[in-house]
Amino acid sequence: YRFGMVPWIAYSPLHVAEDLGLWRKLGVDVKVVSFPTNPALYRGIASGDVDLCMDMIGSMVGMVLDGVDVKVLGETDWSHGGDKIIVKRDLTLARLKARPIGVYLAKPSVTFFLSRFLKDWNLSLSDVRTQELTMQELADAFIDGRFNVIINCDPEALRAEHDGEGRQSTTSADFDGIIPEGFVGRADRVAAIPFADQVKIFRGWIQAVRWLHDQ
Repeated sequence: YRFGMVPWIAYSPLHVAEDLGLWRKLGVDVKVVSFPTNPALYRGIASGDVDLCMDMIGSMVGMVLDGVDVKVLGETDWSHGGDKIIVKRDLTLARLKARPIGVYLAKPSVTFFLSRFLKDWNLSLSDVRTQELTMQELADAFIDGRFNVIINCDPEALRAEHDGEGRQSTTSADFDGIIPEGFVGRADRVAAIPFADQVKIFRGWIQAVRWLHDQ
């Protein structure tokens, strides 16, 4: 099976399971495939280039809205501080609404987090505009003053904060379960994987997580 992912530390157990042969010992052959960005991963899912992937489950809502039939196998974790909202230090309501809000992904996984942040300003998503850029582009644009608010991840979030007169306003750790993550795939691809193999894939993941927790 081909298992898609993007380069992100929380998904590293996939590499561990493959490199240590944990899946092979369980009797299932899994090849991890890295995609450079989330949109590239979603194109891989839609085209059937991968059988499964690990990603933010909210993004699968976005894929369904885009007409792709996907299935969630199970939740594995939450983003717990990895996603950060960086704002200009002197942010006001007027400045918040004056410019678009930069996001690294314009899918429900991220915009749901943004909507929770906006609630504290008595705003909703319909009150603001969003613009999707890569994480590096977001940091550059924030530093250049093109955004007053961005959603980003480290190390680019830290760079925006340190070099762009920013401050960390909110993280995904502030709202339990705001960005759940897990195993997902195109529905027909998932249906073609025997349930026994699905169990083995989850077991390999769990063994890899335990290995990573071993000091």
